[in-house]
Amino acid sequence: MEAQAQGAKPVSPVGTMEIRIGRAVVKVDGLVDADMLRIVLGSLRS
Repeated sequence: MEAQAQGAKPVSPVGTMEIRIGRAVVKVDGLVDADMLRIVLGSLRS
């Protein structure tokens, strides 16, 4: 069982991420981790 725990990915926090840029607000509910932040910020650039 210990071998499985070492290879397991850490549990990501569930919550709300809100990004305000000027008058625009992007709000994401659910899985909030570094990967989600990269996805949201990447979509704002395009």
